[in-house]
Amino acid sequence: MMRQYLDNLAPKDKSGLQGAVIVLDNRTGAILAMQGGRDFTTSPFNRALEGVRPPGTTFLPLVYATALTLQPDITDAPMIDGPLDNKQAMIGGLVGTLGEWGADGKPVTYTGGTITPMQALLESRTAATVRLGYQVGLDPLRAAITRCGFTNPLRTEAAFTLGLSNVHLIELARAFTAIANDGRPCPAPHLLLSSSSARSEEVITPAAASHVRNTMISGMRRPEYRKPLVERKLAQKSIAGFGGVTYDRTDAWFIGSDHALTCLVWIGHDKDIPIAPKATAATAALPLWAAVFEMVTAGQPKGWDAKASSPKLLAVPLRALPVEDEVRVPAIPPASEILLGFDPCRTTTVPAAPSAANRRGGSLTAPSPASDSQCSVAQSSAHPVCNRIPRRKDSHHTSSRAARR
Repeated sequence: MMRQYLDNLAPKDKSGLQGAVIVLDNRTGAILAMQGGRDFTTSPFNRALEGVRPPGTTFLPLVYATALTLQPDITDAPMIDGPLDNKQAMIGGLVGTLGEWGADGKPVTYTGGTITPMQALLESRTAATVRLGYQVGLDPLRAAITRCGFTNPLRTEAAFTLGLSNVHLIELARAFTAIANDGRPCPAPHLLLSSSSARSEEVITPAAASHVRNTMISGMRRPEYRKPLVERKLAQKSIAGFGGVTYDRTDAWFIGSDHALTCLVWIGHDKDIPIAPKATAATAALPLWAAVFEMVTAGQPKGWDAKASSPKLLAVPLRALPVEDEVRVPAIPPASEILLGFDPCRTTTVPAAPSAANRRGGSLTAPSPASDSQCSVAQSSAHPVCNRIPRRKDSHHTSSRAARR
């Protein structure tokens, strides 16, 4: 299935484009299905168990769930809905305006008013997510996310809230089971189909997990998600799903859960090469995820009975409220889509005023210092799951991403 899917997705890229699939039992942590690459005969490296990649905006549900755990009163708190200086996030540089690359639908339009955290999550807003991180506190938020089971250290700057830290694929899948399990991740993933009585500690409050899960269920009704879900007869099922990409389009993800299991799909290269100029989670990862999810659930996923909340997707709030002590920003029209090979937070000159000529990927940009070195899929001999799985040690699979500053 994987090889055929990647051949259809990128017909001219017969070897470089890779993918990984992980399906976990939410209760026991058993690995129900797994594929670590395009073709074992040409690349036996198991990306599912040993791969390390940046999750990009796929990380947002964990950010919001832990933020609501730390500060439950911010669930409906208004946040500024406007541009953010990239110095606050440091995505690809230190200057310019942070781009809005997370949404798979139409380009984001700022209202100049406010937006709630759950609406920001539904629309994969990057600027609002960074503001939420500062509001909650970057250090406690980073510590709370780490408790979800990540062994690699998260970046110290606010960029970690947008998934620019390298994480193991298997750990990301396990962390999402906490949202399905009302705040408790599954036991350590294992290959034996045995029951486990061990119960993980609560890392997210049940209320926070419920808020985020219901938002993810609502997000599955995005228009751009409809075609692959309808084809697999999953459109009317109560599934909590979320897709995301990295800002440079090198990695596309989709993760979805029902009561019983969690399925993760990753698409990308072992090196930091963009999948395609306009690659999104909906076009690159969702079709494969839907095919795998239909197969492992036999077309009958055990969805949540409770109806999810239905905030309007990418909609302007009915009443834009000014935020105390903050400057109201003017509404900004949608920007052009991200271009292949360009950092969305850069341009050749510092713009004096917003204009269509100096927008890229939802950002107003300016000259930037050299971008961070990029990461690649890596092996980790210290990983608890990897130690139990025989693997081939190839030096060319080690990580090439330098530590971000």
